[in-house]
Amino acid sequence: VFVIFIVIMIIAVIASVNSNPEPTTQNQKVSKATIDSIVSLVRHDKLFEIKDVYYNEKDSSFNIAFTNKGNVIKDGNYSPKYFDNTYHLDSFPCFEGIYLFAYQKGKSLKNGDYKNYLTCESKRAYRILQIFKGKYCYGNKCLPLIDYLKKDMNDPSSYESDRLWITWAYDSSFNVTNTFRAKNAFGAKVLNKCSAVIDIHGNVSDFSLEK
Repeated sequence: VFVIFIVIMIIAVIASVNSNPEPTTQNQKVSKATIDSIVSLVRHDKLFEIKDVYYNEKDSSFNIAFTNKGNVIKDGNYSPKYFDNTYHLDSFPCFEGIYLFAYQKGKSLKNGDYKNYLTCESKRAYRILQIFKGKYCYGNKCLPLIDYLKKDMNDPSSYESDRLWITWAYDSSFNVTNTFRAKNAFGAKVLNKCSAVIDIHGNVSDFSLEK
């Protein structure tokens, strides 16, 4: 009976090992081949004229540079969701985000020549955005922007936020736009608009004010 028990245990261990194999080099090759296959499919997309596609292993981003073929794509009529849905990119955990760029001759996605994208859908950006909002924003106000703005206001105490927009800019920085009301030099409260790029540390750059 004891011998039979030992035999059964050995069979159970072997079955367990076979049912949970460790990742192999072959699995890794298949994964790379799958990414290469998706890159090829996107490059030959029928709606967009794709000029450059690059999967960046460092930040797991899927980058696409395209042109407006035959003026089919109207201004703003593009979305990462199109590529996400068409090629099921969301089913691959290796893709942290999809970035779309307007193609420029002589520039390369792989070499990092593109700095400003048209639009993106980024899981990483969303996570960082939540951290950014938690540190600096409440309601329709962004503290670093308000502090920077009030340095040159006629009456800082009259500031009253109207609306706030925050979009991903690059790396860990965001485009922040705020419409607000404040008293001008004549004491009248008027609607103004300001915008800036603010990073995750609260540093403000590229500030502009419209009156």
